[in-house]
Amino acid sequence: MDVTVVELPERLVASVRHVGPYQQAETAWMTLMAWAMPANAAGPDALYLGVSYDNPEVVPQDQLRYDACLTVPEGTTVTPPVVLQTLAGGRFATGVHQGPYDKLPEAYAALMAGAAAQGLTFRMAPCMEQCLNDPRTTPPEQLLTAVFMPVE
Repeated sequence: MDVTVVELPERLVASVRHVGPYQQAETAWMTLMAWAMPANAAGPDALYLGVSYDNPEVVPQDQLRYDACLTVPEGTTVTPPVVLQTLAGGRFATGVHQGPYDKLPEAYAALMAGAAAQGLTFRMAPCMEQCLNDPRTTPPEQLLTAVFMPVE
């Protein structure tokens, strides 16, 4: 995986929290999109971001926290269980994973190894994933996901 460092801005997002195995986070996405479609929030400029708060090698599977997020403009109103939050910006090591979402742990391992090889130091902040194409219309082996790990 080619690893680069980027500076990301803060982002206002509508989000839905999932607690449990990351592999089951699709339910949060379905809930978020059920709000976003009728609210016209899923426009062409929206970014689709997954935020992972916990290391699955340390935290029990049933306690992993994940937010399905969609960038929204200021002034957006939401209804529960959708909430508004601001994602922190900062420096991130990033690379693009091609393939099914169930292979994302391998992408994180490759990103971590590539960042460490460049001498980057990780900081305590959530990791993020950005969906670069539509999983409803893209075959799993062609899915593109940008993976972001926070670095100093």
